[in-house]
Amino acid sequence: SKLPLEETQAVGGTYYILHENGKAELGIGDRDFNGIAFKAHSNNHQLLPRSSNSTPEQVPPNLEEETIQSVIDRSVLYVSEYVTSISNGQFPLTSHDPREVCRYCGFKTICRIGAISENDADR
Repeated sequence: SKLPLEETQAVGGTYYILHENGKAELGIGDRDFNGIAFKAHSNNHQLLPRSSNSTPEQVPPNLEEETIQSVIDRSVLYVSEYVTSISNGQFPLTSHDPREVCRYCGFKTICRIGAISENDADR
């Protein structure tokens, strides 16, 4: 049975791959929900403990300090910063030099950077 929305919790994040054979791949997940909310190999480095109370062998060596909760907290902070910036009219297309990066990008046909570049070329 489904839980009421207020009783649910975030247990992972997914990347949606945008190409012809698009699929969803686990970006990060709570190791306690592996096999319940998603499936990943048990030694997958994207599986993190919920809190820092986990035993050392449960945490990959390069992520000793990282927990699902710390990733969620950091993500909420980033989103809050982005929302504030956008509310203040600050939302640049990219921080990269489009002449160096964009011409090799597989998504240039659906990206608004191409439209802006074409308009700039017409001037």
